[in-house]
Amino acid sequence: MAPSCVRMLDVHAILLLTLVCTIAAGVLMVAVTFPAARYLASAGLLLPALPIYLARSFALKR
Repeated sequence: MAPSCVRMLDVHAILLLTLVCTIAAGVLMVAVTFPAARYLASAGLLLPALPIYLARSFALKR
C-alpha cells in the first residue's frame, strides 16, 4: 500500500509543478507581448499622420 500512496504524492507534485510553470510562462508571455502589441497598434494609427501632416503643411504654405 505504501508504493501507491507515494505514487499519488508524486503525481500531485508533478501536477503542481507543471501548473506553476504554465502559469509563470503565461504571465511572462502576456507581460512581454502586450506592450509590443500596444506599440504596434499605435504605430499603425500614427503611420498615416506623417503624409497627412506634410500635405497639410504644403497646402497651408501655398
